[in-house]
Amino acid sequence: MATRHIHGYCGLCIARCGTVATVAGGRFTRLDPDPSHPTGQALCGKGRAAPELVYHPERRTYPHAFGTPNARITLDLCG
Repeated sequence: MATRHIHGYCGLCIARCGTVATVAGGRFTRLDPDPSHPTGQALCGKGRAAPELVYHPERRTYPHAFGTPNARITLDLCG
């Protein structure tokens, strides 16, 4: 099982902290601060929870209409 460390930034809040994502066996497993990035000295709770958010069973992976919680719509209707 190969483990990769991918440098990037966290998009979960306005700070855009520098991060290092750990991907093991093709699965995102961990997000850590990137000490070489100007805003990467720490990572908030939102950033640390990123793997849980990505793989949460109730995460929506399709477009939906507001006001109708389980209604799937096409991408054409989103625009």
